[in-house]
Amino acid sequence: MLPGGMFDQDDWNRATMLPRARLRMANALRTRFGDLGQAIALWMDMPRGPGSSQAGLPAPDARDALARMAVSSSDAGVYALAFHACGEGAAGPGACQMLSAEQWARLDPGNAAPWISILADVPSRKDRSAVDQALYRISVSRQSDSRFSAIPGAIVGTADSDDESMLAAWTVSVEAIGTMSAWTLRGYRPLIAECRGASLADANRRQVCAAIAELLVERPDSMLERSIGTSIGEAVCWPVDRIDRLRGELSAYAEAVVSTVQPGELSSCSALRRQVALIQQRSARGEGEDMRHWVANSGKSPQDFIDIERARKSSPVVVREGATTGSPDKH
Repeated sequence: MLPGGMFDQDDWNRATMLPRARLRMANALRTRFGDLGQAIALWMDMPRGPGSSQAGLPAPDARDALARMAVSSSDAGVYALAFHACGEGAAGPGACQMLSAEQWARLDPGNAAPWISILADVPSRKDRSAVDQALYRISVSRQSDSRFSAIPGAIVGTADSDDESMLAAWTVSVEAIGTMSAWTLRGYRPLIAECRGASLADANRRQVCAAIAELLVERPDSMLERSIGTSIGEAVCWPVDRIDRLRGELSAYAEAVVSTVQPGELSSCSALRRQVALIQQRSARGEGEDMRHWVANSGKSPQDFIDIERARKSSPVVVREGATTGSPDKH
């Protein structure tokens, strides 16, 4: 252990045999999950911090191989992974410059996610017609899907029954969830900016933003999207009861998810297996659908969720130990 209580990564790798397990996982991804599995295996070869490759190729080679694979692929999931892994396509070096959100949108019609990325690039060009076009395409999309759930779902899908494999699946899937959460943040800031304030005085803009809010609330890719959709809904003057219900559902679900991991619980092999199973369950449904499922089976009424939110707003923020809200895996 390093000074300050930090773990030494080399010691952790030796103790858990994580590099060997990651290599097994990469091979299983290629075998079991086709092109997307191959793409995820290349992504795994890109280190999250200082250092070189974790499983095979040097990091720049892995990134280039992933970008080149996306260019020649008709799989929108592969393209989305490469686009984000490159740092928003052409913003990245090398072969990443061949990628674009526009091509992702062509591969994945009806998906708002690439258009959210397109919108993020428009303000620097001051092209208001392009802003309007991107907002409209988001508003009429069938869904928003950045493949937030597909990647951790495939990773835990490689887990064998041994403890080494389970630990690797949990570690890499949690790493993937954290990385993808950071990917999606950039695109939402301009979306929020375009759907608030004076711009909503225009009836067409208000209608488009209301449709975007419905999309992000009813067919979200993640909890973050549902939260953003609720905020846009508030800006376009949805009823207060609906806003409070949505926020109450979100906070109750988030607390329930956190409550599935108690301090020290992952030192137990059975608890680790339980966490892998929960990640697999949420990935199979998608985070947005998993939340909807939990709400429907929580035993709470819409008024209960409204009350949860109003109690939160009227009380000071208190850090509590030992959350007691029911766990999503009970339903």
